[in-house]
Amino acid sequence: MKKLTTKEDISNLLTASTSSIALGAVIETGLLNILAEKPMSGEEVSQVMNIPGKRGHYWLQLLTELGILEMDSHGYVPSPLARNVILDVEDFRKLRLKHSAVDERERLAGVFNFALYVSEPSIWKAQGLAEPQGYVEKMNDDPERAYSFTRLLYNLHQNLGSELAEYLDLAGVNNMLDIGGGSGVEAMAFARKYPLLNITTVDIENVCVVGRNIVEENQLSDRISFYPANFLVDELPQGFDFVLHCDVGVYGVEQFRKLWSSLKPEGRIAVIFHFPASENVAPAPFLEWAFLDSLKDPDFGFPTVTQLQAQLIQAGFRLLPEEHVLPEGQIVIQAQKIDE
Repeated sequence: MKKLTTKEDISNLLTASTSSIALGAVIETGLLNILAEKPMSGEEVSQVMNIPGKRGHYWLQLLTELGILEMDSHGYVPSPLARNVILDVEDFRKLRLKHSAVDERERLAGVFNFALYVSEPSIWKAQGLAEPQGYVEKMNDDPERAYSFTRLLYNLHQNLGSELAEYLDLAGVNNMLDIGGGSGVEAMAFARKYPLLNITTVDIENVCVVGRNIVEENQLSDRISFYPANFLVDELPQGFDFVLHCDVGVYGVEQFRKLWSSLKPEGRIAVIFHFPASENVAPAPFLEWAFLDSLKDPDFGFPTVTQLQAQLIQAGFRLLPEEHVLPEGQIVIQAQKIDE
């Protein structure tokens, strides 16, 4: 997110939503890939995409003005910028762009009337719209989306996994529970460092399917298993020495109490996230997420370090000394189970 500094920045941002929609649509519909294989005229694009009237022509013209398309003697083709940044990139970057396009379309569907409904508890319900689905619903309902999102996080969290395995000392730990571990990227980093460590990763069924494939590709299936569950409501396995709660984004005493029950006596938990500096402030990487979620739940927020520590204590943990800040800003908080 770029800070505005000039009057032109303000003017451009006020009209940016139309351009953003046009760009997201050319990625999400696959039109950019189609034009990369065969240039087409406006009439041909409208016919192939079943676009009525002049709409397709204006869309193509807008994309050309943005520098995403250009015209040659055969019709519309992707511009050099579009080829370099969107088409001719690694698969995971393509997944990231497509996921962003879909995610933004869904999240922004009810936002444009924010000024008219700013005082309503849910601006979605106030407009008679269905509220956006959460992570669990999205992954449950769409295996293809679960695949792309899990593969995306596998690539994005490589460094995070390495940093955690370097910092957290799991010597003597035999069994680890990885909550919301998705692709298993952090689990694999620990498995490589600690040859005797066995790990159970908990996530939604469709996500676990993808995670198992990724772990198998990395030849670690014998030490990393997957437990399909919604950890917020389902029962969790027990008997672990260590729980990893990394980048989950969902917290609360009840959840930590369940994780307490999954641990052996004196077992440890590590909670990792970009915790905000104070209440009513969102972590910079999640500011837009927090704003958009507040439009359906005005009380949505992330706990501060102090609030998170209080939740852990109330759930039956003893805080371990020293918070640690990872290079990308995530804060690591550790605690140990206290027997009742």
